[in-house]
Amino acid sequence: MTDAMQLQNVRDHSTSENAADIHHLYECLSQLNNDQRECIILFDLSGFSIKEIAELQNASESAVKQRLKRGREKLIEWMNFDSTKKTKEVSYE
Repeated sequence: MTDAMQLQNVRDHSTSENAADIHHLYECLSQLNNDQRECIILFDLSGFSIKEIAELQNASESAVKQRLKRGREKLIEWMNFDSTKKTKEVSYE
């Protein structure tokens, strides 16, 4: 599964019972550096193209792709780590 697909799976949990997960996603987004956060919000959430983001950020398309890749990897890592941590905290072993 690609990073974009994994991130899409996280975003798909938009029901009211998953509001905490969405809040957590936005907390993780806020921890990314500005360029990565902006790329992810513009591309994955707002639907801008790589070319449009490159123009907005005054960067190459290659740089935008790298920011998306690295930002998604960090988000997935943080979301999975915190999910595992929460599961262990609630474990009744």
